[in-house]
Amino acid sequence: MLDGDLDARAAEDLLEHCRRRAPGSAPDLVVDVSAVRTCDADGLGVLLALYSGDAGPGLVLHGVRWSQFFGLLVESPLEDVGRVRQQVRQLVWDARRNRRTRRDL
Repeated sequence: MLDGDLDARAAEDLLEHCRRRAPGSAPDLVVDVSAVRTCDADGLGVLLALYSGDAGPGLVLHGVRWSQFFGLLVESPLEDVGRVRQQVRQLVWDARRNRRTRRDL
C-alpha cells in the first residue's frame, strides 16, 4: 500500500519496483493507492504506464479516486484539462470495476 504523495520520486520508485517483480511470480499484483493524498503529473504518468501493462500483465490498481488528482487538474493548463480528466476517469472507473470484480470472486 502506498501512502502520502505520489510525486516524481515516489512514482519512479513505484514503477521500478513493479518492473522488478520476478517472472513467474504471483499472477496478480495489486497496487493499493487508497492512502495516497495527492498525485502529480509524474504520478499520473506512472499509474497510466502501469495500467497499460508497462510492468507486465496482471497488475491491478486499487483505491484510485478523483480527490487524489484535484491539484493536478487545477494546475493543468486549460488545453490539457480535458485530456487529464479523461485519463483520471479511466483509472478511477477501472479501479472501481476491479473492486467489484474482486468482491464477486
